[in-house]
Amino acid sequence: MAVRDLLAAFRVRAWRRAVEASTRPATDLTGTSFRHPRDVLANIYLGKAQKRQVLAYWASDIHAVPDHPALRRLDNGSTVVIDEILDALKHLDGIDMAGDKSPRRGPDAAGKGPAEDGR
Repeated sequence: MAVRDLLAAFRVRAWRRAVEASTRPATDLTGTSFRHPRDVLANIYLGKAQKRQVLAYWASDIHAVPDHPALRRLDNGSTVVIDEILDALKHLDGIDMAGDKSPRRGPDAAGKGPAEDGR
């Protein structure tokens, strides 16, 4: 088998896994049926809050690999870099912020701290 054929077969398998992950209902929210943050983001059965829950669970220190704080070992044995999990969480936040048209409130809104009332 030529290298080109091996690469084509690898791409087909990766594509099938992504399709299966995106169409498979999540049976639990620990993320055991997912192997990568992009699988969580692609799943059509999970809402944004559920996706955030799975990704936050993965990002927690309980999944940290000893002596390798940048890695997370998932319950299914997969290992993921924490930056990929955090990027997926940021992606979800970007989706939420894009839909939010309300004006910002708080100290950052005007670039100043909270108003002082002189008490």
